[in-house]
Amino acid sequence: MADFRCTYRLQLGPGLGFGETRGLLPYLRDLGVSHLYLSPSLQARSGSTHGYDVVDPTRISEDLGGEDVFRALCGAAQEAGLGVILDIVPNHMATSEEKNPFWRDPLWRAKFFDLDWRTGMHRRFFDVGELAGVRMEDPEVWETTHAKVVELAQED
Repeated sequence: MADFRCTYRLQLGPGLGFGETRGLLPYLRDLGVSHLYLSPSLQARSGSTHGYDVVDPTRISEDLGGEDVFRALCGAAQEAGLGVILDIVPNHMATSEEKNPFWRDPLWRAKFFDLDWRTGMHRRFFDVGELAGVRMEDPEVWETTHAKVVELAQED
C-alpha cells in the first residue's frame, strides 16, 4: 500500500468512470498524490450523476464501468504507487424499486431500513425523501451491505 501523503478526490459519473480515471493516473502521480479518493462506486440509481443514491451495495457500478474495469483501475493505481479510497455511503440507500432489491421486497425493506409501520414513513437522509436510512446497527444488515467492499479491501 502507498504511504499516505495526500488524496485527490474524483467525482465519478457520466463522462468520468473507472476507465477514464485510469487515464489520469500518471498526471495524479506526478502531482504527488498518494491516494485516489473515489466518490461512491457501488451500483447507484440509473442516470445518477453523483453515486450517493445507491440501490445495490453488493455490486460495483455498471454505469461507471463495472467490477472488471474497477479492478483494472485499482491494479493500475497500485502499479503507479497510488492507493484507492472509496466513499461507500453506508448510512443510506435510494428508495427506488428500480434496482434496489432491499427496498423492493417488503420483508427486506423492514429488515434493512428504519421504518415506522404506523405512519409508513422511513428515516430519511437529512431532508432528502428519496434516500432512506439503513439500519447499520443490525449485524446482518452491516454484513450484507459491506460484503463487497470488505471483499475488495481484503484482496489488496
